[in-house]
Amino acid sequence: SKYKEELKYIYAHGHEIGNHSYSHPDFKKITIEEGLAEIEKTQQIIYKTILHYPRVFRFPYGSVNKEILKRIDMPAILWNADSLDWQFYSSMILNIIIKKRLQQL
Repeated sequence: SKYKEELKYIYAHGHEIGNHSYSHPDFKKITIEEGLAEIEKTQQIIYKTILHYPRVFRFPYGSVNKEILKRIDMPAILWNADSLDWQFYSSMILNIIIKKRLQQL
């Protein structure tokens, strides 16, 4: 809800908007009801801002709660290489991902 103008800009430029929860909790450490409320609150804020509901969800920390996943009508977005982007704020992120991806080949 703090970044409505940024959300509008991103959506207006053709990017997919996903739901990542409202307060970024570990979904394995909260109740199903709390998790569903996190998702629904975010869905409503995004809809009120861009008149479009997110169609995908990404669990914070990649901490998938299968019970919550069964109850939402969105696929979960996951990854196979952690960019560690929360540690760095530079072009190093791209180099980390490329290196990890090459190791997987």
